[in-house]
This record gives sequence, C-alpha cells and structure tokens, in this order.
Amino acid sequence: MFRGLAAIVYKETHHILRDPRTLFLILLIPCLELVIFGYAVNLDVKHIPTVVYDLDGRRGARELLEAYTGSGCFRIVGHVGSDQAVNQEIVAGRAKVGIKIPEDYTDRLLEGRGAQVQVFIDGSDSTSAMQALSTSNAIGMIASMRVAAEKLGGNLELAVDNPFELLPLIKHAGAIFMGHYTPEAMGDYLAGPNHTLPTGGTARFHSPLCVDDYVKHSSIINISRKGLERLGEEVIHLCNLEGLEAHARTVALRLGKKSKR
Repeated sequence: MFRGLAAIVYKETHHILRDPRTLFLILLIPCLELVIFGYAVNLDVKHIPTVVYDLDGRRGARELLEAYTGSGCFRIVGHVGSDQAVNQEIVAGRAKVGIKIPEDYTDRLLEGRGAQVQVFIDGSDSTSAMQALSTSNAIGMIASMRVAAEKLGGNLELAVDNPFELLPLIKHAGAIFMGHYTPEAMGDYLAGPNHTLPTGGTARFHSPLCVDDYVKHSSIINISRKGLERLGEEVIHLCNLEGLEAHARTVALRLGKKSKR
C-alpha cells in the first residue's frame, strides 16, 4: 500500500522547493496561526464591569468587595441604591454583573452564622457569565473557609468532591474530616486520632491532645567561641535594654570586656 509513497513525497518536495510562492504560503499560514491563537486571541475574561448594591457598608462588606476586585475578574464601575437600578445597569449594557450585599452581612459574619450575597450575571455572553459564576463561587468558598477558621470548634467536615483542594485554606482546626465518606464518628471511634480536641475557637492557638503533651523536653544550646564573639555584643545590648546587668556580665566576662552599667 505504501510502495509509491517515497516517490510521491520526493516529487512533491521537489516541486515545493522549486516554487517559492508555495513554500512561502506553507510557512506563512502556520506562523500566522501560531501568533493569532498564541498571543492575539485571549480567552481569559478579566475586568468584567460590575455594579454594587451595598446595604451593609461595613468592614465585612468592604473585604468582600476587595476579594472580588482582587481576583482580577471584576471591575467595579459604580454603586447603585436599589435592585431596580442593578437591573437597569445590566440591561443597558453598562455592567455585566451586579453584587447585592444585605444589610446584616457583617453582623452574621461576626456571629458565625451563614451570610448570603446575591450576584446578578448577564447571561447574554456565555463566556463572561461562566467566568463570573465560577469566580464568584470560588470567592464565596474562600470566605466560608475564613469564617470557619475564625469560629471553628474542634471538628470540621469538608464534605465536598475535592476536599484536598480546600485543605490549604484551613488554618485552625482540631480534626479535619475529608470528603463525603469521612464522617466525624469515623475519626472519633475508629480512624485513630483521639476525641480530645480544642473547642470554642481555641484551635487558633492549641492542637489536639497527643502523646507529645505528656513528654518532657529539654532545650540544648551549644555556642562556640567564634559564635559568642560574633553574637555576644547583640546579647549584651539586649540584656542592658531589659536592665538585666548580671546577664550582660556573663557574656562580657567571657568576651574579656566590662559590661556597661
């Protein structure tokens, strides 16, 4: 089947090399496509015109809006005072997204309760609409994780499809149960860790009880003569600032100096 292939390839190559115009077109078209699709055509949607209807106006609302603008996907072009004004801005084409923040948004965050925000999206441009929707969902998820980190008790269940993607967002938790099939009871009674966990928000500064809590440790410090000569003056200075002259003299004597009183 491929008996005459080599001869055909040889003949066509010979004709192309003899015809400069054909060779030019063969090289030009791929280069144009490379430039157009690689640089000129950008499918990333950024700076979507957005209007804001903020009934709260406090710190929580401001931080939320900063998250929207900081994502690079949204650009706030104005603030309005009613639902009707949001709709008018979108219908007129001056905005493609509207964000409505309720008046109790900050209060609900401070109380550790769920807070809802309405996002109105113009669906006439499917690319922009999908980008705005996915980015809004991501911002909401990150905000939820931050609230959970501040108000969390001992346990947190990440009952989502991809829990390990959210794990870096969790800074304070006694025990984290990953996925739809890891209920708290599995960790409490079978999976291994104990159920003595920090509660009442203490996970911000304490860890679950473990064997290390019952093990005594000692700090071992060893400094060479060169190390003392290099660092001693700074230690003497700090001792004198705190008024600990005896401490300063222990270093000064080893350096062969007199500490200042």
